[in-house]
Amino acid sequence: MSVNPYHTADLAWARNFVQGLHQNSVLSLVLGSSDIVADRILRMMYRNWQHADSSALPLPDFNHYLVSAYQHRGRTPVNAERYGLPRDAILMFAYTEAGFDESDIVWSCDDDIPEAVRWRRWVIMDIRAPDPSLIVPFSDPCLPWYKGGFRREAMLEILDALPIWFVQTNGTVGVPLARDMGTLLPPQRLYSRSPTRVVAVKIAWPGYKYRKRPVSLWTWNPYKQDPTTIPIARLAHVVANCVRNFMIEATKTGPVPGSSPGHWRISIGSRAPGMITDHDVILLGVAYVSEGAVVPLLQVRPGFSFAR
Repeated sequence: MSVNPYHTADLAWARNFVQGLHQNSVLSLVLGSSDIVADRILRMMYRNWQHADSSALPLPDFNHYLVSAYQHRGRTPVNAERYGLPRDAILMFAYTEAGFDESDIVWSCDDDIPEAVRWRRWVIMDIRAPDPSLIVPFSDPCLPWYKGGFRREAMLEILDALPIWFVQTNGTVGVPLARDMGTLLPPQRLYSRSPTRVVAVKIAWPGYKYRKRPVSLWTWNPYKQDPTTIPIARLAHVVANCVRNFMIEATKTGPVPGSSPGHWRISIGSRAPGMITDHDVILLGVAYVSEGAVVPLLQVRPGFSFAR
């Protein structure tokens, strides 16, 4: 059996560094652990480092390359709110070799340094969860590739590790399921980095039957006669519909026999205290778990009183 290079002693420091930054983050809480998140990010960053241009300047070792991506002016992590970027965002420098899509780039500006170097490109790699108890945790079978084996390794090597965050025009991350996405999200932002036209939205809500639904990531332009990407607002709308339909079905069928949702009990249309409805859920974004599948990143609204 081959050794996973991302778990070797050579990358132990890097793994611990990333785990620490993403402890109690949205991705870590949804996907199950900061170790899973670290694995995704280390693979992506290692590929970037290997493809970095070292012709002009010497290429730093991997650890320094990684730390620099999370650092700005000596601060780790970067204070996103200081630059007008979403509060609690965990930023990563958008290295050219990473090939991030322009729709995912956010900019910071240092007014006190020369204009030629004051602008910096970032991506939002994750979000810190101020209240981890509000993040809806998912589990198997949403993460089939984390069980080991050749298929897992092959899938993780091409996995798009950068989530799609639904950032409102006012800078707030996340959109309520029951709201009109088109009035909250920037209409000009398009999603154009998917290698497939259809992805499966996988939902494994605690205590309920796992479900997945296909979602189209493309629209048809009759004038150009070729597929075009969809607005982020449209993507948020179709994913929100998937989640809402899941909650409706879960209300009808109830929890899986022999399992308990605990305080994550769903009941659409109910006014019983502690029951989670679509009016209580915020869609923060989506994250790829394979080339053709995503999971929604969900949070219960602040101030919600769970059933005990």
